[in-house]
Amino acid sequence: MNKNIQFKLAQASLPKEFKELIKLSKMENLDFLDRTLRQWQTYENQFSKAGEAFYLGYYAGKLVACGGINQDPYLKSQALGRIRHLYVHPGYRRKGIAKELLNKIIEESKPNFKKIRLRSNSVFVGSKQFYLACGFLESKNDPYETHFMMMED
Repeated sequence: MNKNIQFKLAQASLPKEFKELIKLSKMENLDFLDRTLRQWQTYENQFSKAGEAFYLGYYAGKLVACGGINQDPYLKSQALGRIRHLYVHPGYRRKGIAKELLNKIIEESKPNFKKIRLRSNSVFVGSKQFYLACGFLESKNDPYETHFMMMED
């Protein structure tokens, strides 16, 4: 674990620095962080249902990452978690931040979900390999899922 990395659970509002991550993500043609902020502000999704959480990742005190888990909105089951909005600042990639954040999300959600699923963005060529290396299995023939992980009992 990198001692320069700290993860904080998002609280009532997202920090103003979150807008910098939005700006960077838009430069990569990604709109999910903009949607995250909009849904947070309108209370549509604040990662506040049972088992849900949204984390902010700080590297040496600077906000550089975020990601969370929701009850899966596509299958509407409280037993299924869905990794959402995992993003790392381009200047801080390949430092293990995404893996540590994903591990934090998985560990904290184990008591709440039987299965975790996600749909990775095809923009990032290495995302498939990243999730496989983190213990996820590749999913076939599901438009809402590219990877999944069964949680241990």
